[in-house]
Amino acid sequence: MKKLPCLPLFILILLFSCGKNEVEPNVTDPKKAILGKWEIVGNSFGSISYPGSYREFRRDNVVFDYNGGNDFSYSKYSFADSILYIKHLYIDQVSGDTSVVDIEPYLYKFFNYNRLELVMIDPSLNPLRLYQRIK
Repeated sequence: MKKLPCLPLFILILLFSCGKNEVEPNVTDPKKAILGKWEIVGNSFGSISYPGSYREFRRDNVVFDYNGGNDFSYSKYSFADSILYIKHLYIDQVSGDTSVVDIEPYLYKFFNYNRLELVMIDPSLNPLRLYQRIK
């Protein structure tokens, strides 16, 4: 009977090549799809990187912008029709009153579960932002 010297090698290659394939959820509701942490990877001018910076969309319609370390800000977000609105807030340190400073409207597009494009509707020098989901 012939020995099959390649069989053990073939089995090892097969085992190591069959890594865990993460299945991306099929989320069609943008209110659910946007939840999580997103890092900016590009804009109108091309690829960019801000190490340690990311944007986190939470269930309570709050979005935190982390700029590394303890530097962060937060805003409120909402969806209407096909537009994402990000409302930047100002909190008066003396009275504690909160007021809306700016509202940025974006057209949004999910290329897949881990890739998001935001295009600012108002004219801007840099209207396009590309995000990638991070864990």
